[in-house]
Amino acid sequence: MALFEQATEHLFPRRTFIQPFILAALLVTSALHTLSGVSRPAANLILTTFRVVLVGAFLSCSKEDSAPSKGFSPVSRSQQDLLHSIPQDVRTALSRLNIQPNFIRYASC
Repeated sequence: MALFEQATEHLFPRRTFIQPFILAALLVTSALHTLSGVSRPAANLILTTFRVVLVGAFLSCSKEDSAPSKGFSPVSRSQQDLLHSIPQDVRTALSRLNIQPNFIRYASC
């Protein structure tokens, strides 16, 4: 049985867990890009805006009232991991959601 599972493991990729609010940001950005025709730079700006809003939420909820000392980051390691899970490009968001748009290529002269 273990041999069978190893032989077919490549057919069923493991799903990575995405936080629900990050999933919502990826879905909104992907829907705006693919369904509403928002350009790629504008969609990338939307992803960056989500990241900035998240940093602001982390900083406003931070219990550290003192000024950060040298080498101190007001954002925790787990919060940094959440920030890094938001892609910088909408193409990465589409691939992370496993959405492959269908393109029809026409020859034009």
